[in-house]
Amino acid sequence: MAIRILFALAAHEDMEIDQMDAVTAFLQSNIQSTDVVWVEMPIGFKKGTLACLLKKGLYGLKQSTRLWARDVRAKLTKLNYHPLHSNECIYFH
Repeated sequence: MAIRILFALAAHEDMEIDQMDAVTAFLQSNIQSTDVVWVEMPIGFKKGTLACLLKKGLYGLKQSTRLWARDVRAKLTKLNYHPLHSNECIYFH
């Protein structure tokens, strides 16, 4: 609903809306040392280890969305953007 209101307001005020799509977004997020994530090695990879400790997010990892959202929020907050209370994926300045 908030997106529709945003579009209606922008159209009424003759404003422009910017959006972005990061193709490799989940691969950019660092996993903090407090979040320990181990993944099983793929079939066919036998070098003595059965699992890997991840340092970055991966597609398909349950935590990837949360990690990426945390990083984006930190960067946008640093640039003085604030999320809406009703929809936290919309930031305003």
